[in-house]
Amino acid sequence: MQGGLCYDTCRSGYAGAVTMCVPDCPSGFRDDGLYCAKPASYGRGAGYAWQPADWFSDAGMFARCEADHGRGNCEKSGLIVYPKCKSGFVAVGANVCSPQCPSNTVDIGVSCQKNTYDRGVGTLPICGSGRENDAGLCYPSCPAGLRGVGPVCWQNGCPSEFPVACASVCARSAEACEAITGLLIVAVENLGRLSWCAR
Repeated sequence: MQGGLCYDTCRSGYAGAVTMCVPDCPSGFRDDGLYCAKPASYGRGAGYAWQPADWFSDAGMFARCEADHGRGNCEKSGLIVYPKCKSGFVAVGANVCSPQCPSNTVDIGVSCQKNTYDRGVGTLPICGSGRENDAGLCYPSCPAGLRGVGPVCWQNGCPSEFPVACASVCARSAEACEAITGLLIVAVENLGRLSWCAR
């Protein structure tokens, strides 16, 4: 239920936003509505460049890198060998490791754009027996002769002895209605003054 209408429940990992289902951001990412802002990137150093003693092989660069970072933890980018990015990070350029965007988003650099999906137009809620829909909410049905407006049941029309409908009351005449309206306005103004004085 959103905005007085019923929608299909979104898939796991998504939150409802009226007609759209929007993916949640993973831990560590700031939720910016339709984007997940990435946490900070980090650098992986200057890398391990080729040296004359390496002859015409990459083996020396990898050996020096793996001596510092462990076997299998290095990769070549361009002409230089770098330590691999930590889990959850991907290499951007040569020596920067950037947080990896979740699978249901698109990497746009500093942020991840969420892939939303549409769940259709909402429907009015169906109220059970003995209840009626008013402005998207279900209320108990009013007794015969009364009509519901929100949470209140009002009498249909005014009785013959008070024939003039005057806002939420019935009056004997138009003049009486004007007098009642004036009294109500004064009462509301006085309540406003009282609440201001109380502060």
